[in-house]
Amino acid sequence: MHLASQPNYCGFKIQLSFQNLSLLLNVVKDKSVFRYFLRHSLILIFAFVANSALAATKRDYIIELESYFQNSADVRRAEIVVRNILENDDPSGLSRFEVMSIQATVMLGEVKRDNSVLNRGKAILIACNHVALDGLDKPDNSILDQISFSLPELIYAFDRLKALHLLDDHDLARSEAMLRKSADYRMSNLDDPIAGNLDLRYAEGILLVANMFPDADQASAWRAKAKQAFDALLFYPTTVEQKPERKLKRSSDGWSFTHLPLPVSVRQVPGGGENSSYYVSATVLAWIKLGKALGIEKELERPEVGAWLDGFYQQIMPNGILPNYGDSYWGPTPEWIAVFEWMGHTFKRPQYRWAAQAALSYAKLQKFPLDVSLAIPFVDDTVPVQMSPQQSLLLKRQSNYGKQIADKIIMRGVEPSEETPYVMMHAVHTLGHSHAFGGSIGAYTLGPSIILHGPGYDGFSSIYHNMFIMRPTSADFFGFYGENNRTLLNKIPDIKAGLRIVSPDRITTEAILRKFPQIDYGRVTFDCLTGGEADSSFNRRAYVHTRESVLDKVTGALVILDTLTARSDGSIQAGPVWHVQSILAKNQQGFLFQNDTVYKDRDVTFKTPPHPIWLAMAGSVPLDINNKTWHFELRHGGDNPQDQHLYARFFGAMKVGESISILSAFVPQPIGSTKVPTDVQLTVKAGIATAKIGQWTYVFQPGARGSTIRFNARNDQTNYYIVGSDSSTN
Repeated sequence: MHLASQPNYCGFKIQLSFQNLSLLLNVVKDKSVFRYFLRHSLILIFAFVANSALAATKRDYIIELESYFQNSADVRRAEIVVRNILENDDPSGLSRFEVMSIQATVMLGEVKRDNSVLNRGKAILIACNHVALDGLDKPDNSILDQISFSLPELIYAFDRLKALHLLDDHDLARSEAMLRKSADYRMSNLDDPIAGNLDLRYAEGILLVANMFPDADQASAWRAKAKQAFDALLFYPTTVEQKPERKLKRSSDGWSFTHLPLPVSVRQVPGGGENSSYYVSATVLAWIKLGKALGIEKELERPEVGAWLDGFYQQIMPNGILPNYGDSYWGPTPEWIAVFEWMGHTFKRPQYRWAAQAALSYAKLQKFPLDVSLAIPFVDDTVPVQMSPQQSLLLKRQSNYGKQIADKIIMRGVEPSEETPYVMMHAVHTLGHSHAFGGSIGAYTLGPSIILHGPGYDGFSSIYHNMFIMRPTSADFFGFYGENNRTLLNKIPDIKAGLRIVSPDRITTEAILRKFPQIDYGRVTFDCLTGGEADSSFNRRAYVHTRESVLDKVTGALVILDTLTARSDGSIQAGPVWHVQSILAKNQQGFLFQNDTVYKDRDVTFKTPPHPIWLAMAGSVPLDINNKTWHFELRHGGDNPQDQHLYARFFGAMKVGESISILSAFVPQPIGSTKVPTDVQLTVKAGIATAKIGQWTYVFQPGARGSTIRFNARNDQTNYYIVGSDSSTN
């Protein structure tokens, strides 16, 4: 692997801190590792250089806002849809996206003192008045639903247009009536606010209307409901719990649950039910703005709030953005940029401003217009922009049982490096806007090159998530169609059961991360939920699945061992499935592949520098090692180019207590490689899994002390003992 073979993809260089230097000195105690770093010493020299290219000021943000206005498809569509409403009384094309563009339009018009731009924003407001007040809505209020979703942006535009004296008395009266009607409509969606993106956005909208019109009859009720929603996230969980018997059953209306209040004794910390990289950002931003509108900013400055939000900073990949997981699209979101700028201002920490501007830099590189009007109010140029080292860590979250549970395992390479490897492994299975991805590899990158990633919006089924799949032998192994693995279930079936459920029926019995000088080791074990009970519930725990992952922090190799243990006799087909774009070569043991596109839709294409990877697979039992072509399309015209599904499948009977193991090794190859490498060998025998990759050997060996990872460099050997919460090296 050539660390300097790719350009810096995000426009910045990583700085070498004393913490990085300490880690580096520990690493180079190994002579082989030292020789490796000596060959790439130039990178270490350049890593000392602080790059100020990301130090965007508020003025720079205004320039980006103008670029968004000129290039955004939402802005273009808004002009067309608004004209159709005002000239033809036809609101059919109006959605929240066109309405929400009003904030950027009015903000830009005011900053640039451009009446033509301001009038385009005013036209959106007048069109919303026309739809809401003049009988143009549909009987199901579906268009009012889109308008009221956008209340925060509409209130901003109304306030600024009013201050600029661009609304006459007629427009003022009609706009006030539209905003009040929208707030009344939204109250009907907030019977019991929970810590999710919709409830917090709705609460923000009705609160802003209450603040704008304090004499409104419903103003006090709107404020009370907004405070309830704010508290739902600040003191999470405050909502619900599943039935005590913890049964998950089919019923005529889906999956039946009983929601019970949590005991008062449950420790409550900030959190929420969303497990989607996009919807978390929308939730957090709405919550921040809600707190400010309530006048309780001090609540947002609590140390536990800062610690919770810092976990999202720790998820950022080397290319400057968070991975996409759950219902989300690839790429930076305006909400994350706004949240990180707010964090930089509130906590006075330069790394959060760096996070915002790294995401903005990635968007500019990919020619992806972003609505930075959300971030501009929080930009604080008195806080410098500087990256802070991000560590490998096990992130936790609070379930709505009030317990701290494992969430994500983040493993990172030795810094500094422009191609430092990164891995995200999911430990929790499902929450709001989540997908069926417990134990999956949510992201694997080499600097700017994306090797593995999540599928994106609507990729609910386990089959899409770089994870270990289980199916009955009578079923299609690739459940691309239909529901989520409901016949033989290793996952929660209906993830749309939503924000209120963290079901104990897929129990994460263990999730650990151990860090050593050259490798990181992560392990997740699941007590698997399967079908087969007489009452049609999915509570027969027929299997235990363990996924062990080793990231070589220097070479970037990722070695994964999946072990499945049967608790009863039966037949099964099972194995890991990996999702890639282009197969360059293959043999009986694996595939040489690479990606050059991560995601595309009608408005944008996200490219990635292609980096060839050799994937080898082997098992303790005979395997079908093959690939399946399937094109997965997201909603809203999204397209996932990773249509090659590489797998190693076991098919047969297992007896109680029997285990099977399947080893997968991802080995980076030199840029431009097209041939199968000859220096990679995998074996799984007598419970010992061995991957020989060039001069390195990785051995997974279970023992009385727990798992042992033997890591060899030529004739040198280091044993890493992984025992529950303990670890050691000899």
